[in-house]
Amino acid sequence: MSGKSRREKRKKNKGAFLNVIIVAAVLIAALSFQCVHLYRQNEAYARKEEEIKTQLSREKERQEEIDDYGDYVKTDEYVIDMAREKLGLVFDGETVFREEDGQ
Repeated sequence: MSGKSRREKRKKNKGAFLNVIIVAAVLIAALSFQCVHLYRQNEAYARKEEEIKTQLSREKERQEEIDDYGDYVKTDEYVIDMAREKLGLVFDGETVFREEDGQ
């Protein structure tokens, strides 16, 4: 009887060991797939970060242009330019030349 019980224990131990190996293999496979997924997601986030940095740079340049234009609008030069363009301002001593229609 002791011979049979040893064989049965060995079979049970082999079965349990095989189950442990299968579970470990499944866990390793799942972790591998998750690792690949996270790597791809990280690459996508890195690309998105570069796009946002580029967009931020463009917006900073645009903001600087707007600030410069705002400073220009506050000058006398801007007022004179607009008066010349919209109202036809002419200073003393200036000669005005106008185009005639050729028709």
